[in-house]
Amino acid sequence: MIGIESHNEIMSKRLLEDNIELGNALVDMYAICGKLEKAQKTVNDLSVRDVVSWNALISGYAEKALDSLKKMQLEGQIMPDAVTFLCVLNACSHSGLVEKGYEYFKCMTQLHKITANTEQYNCMTDLLVRIGHFDEACDVVLTLQAPPDAIMQTSLLASCKTYGKK
Repeated sequence: MIGIESHNEIMSKRLLEDNIELGNALVDMYAICGKLEKAQKTVNDLSVRDVVSWNALISGYAEKALDSLKKMQLEGQIMPDAVTFLCVLNACSHSGLVEKGYEYFKCMTQLHKITANTEQYNCMTDLLVRIGHFDEACDVVLTLQAPPDAIMQTSLLASCKTYGKK
């Protein structure tokens, strides 16, 4: 309720016209609250969008994240960054889209030349263990340049318990 009132106040004073940070905060607020239509409308209403605008929207979507990424790329002016791909990988993980997750992981590292970080590797591990692909998750862990962190180890151990791996 307070967020909507704040948004109305911002709109009445025309504060969004020159303040992308404020616009991005509104997009993020609506996305976090699950008000995805409002988040999308706010992105559409921004006179200038940046990668943060799109990342806030993408992170709010689960199934529609991939569509948002495609729209971002079609605009052609803004390239996805590591956070964009983290949001997309997370959406793939929560939606069980293993093949898409692999596709975007490869796109991130090969096409966009973004070096995967621990968070992206954690997403890939989570994506695989959620659907019982324990061996593939272990392969991902083995490609790391550093030891797996606690999050990755927890995902693997939980998968062992769930799928009876020893």
